[in-house]
Amino acid sequence: MYYPDLNIDIMQNAIQLFKGEHDFEYFCKMGSDVNSYIRIIYDTKVIKYKNYVIIKFIGNGFLRSQIRMMTQFLIDISDNKLSIKDLKNQLNKTKKISTKLAIPNGLYFEKVWYENFNYRR
Repeated sequence: MYYPDLNIDIMQNAIQLFKGEHDFEYFCKMGSDVNSYIRIIYDTKVIKYKNYVIIKFIGNGFLRSQIRMMTQFLIDISDNKLSIKDLKNQLNKTKKISTKLAIPNGLYFEKVWYENFNYRR
């Protein structure tokens, strides 16, 4: 999808909040059949490269539609439709603010490590 006026600076600040261990129940589609919603996000990045914006998440696992929901949240923060406070509230499960999904066009699943995973920055 083409977003001509993304605020990369605010997206870079907001994406940092996803780092660490969190209960991502409010960032997945309902009906997800999982034992736990707790996941660890090791690293995040928002990178401007030519006419592209690359959003990168490295974690120990992801829930159904979690990446699309987190990405749309960042886009909505960039568009001033949502705030960083809204993101904190949803991440802390204080209030479910948005469950909108980013369109899947342009999403790219890069890599899976199954054994001996040792993430180094």
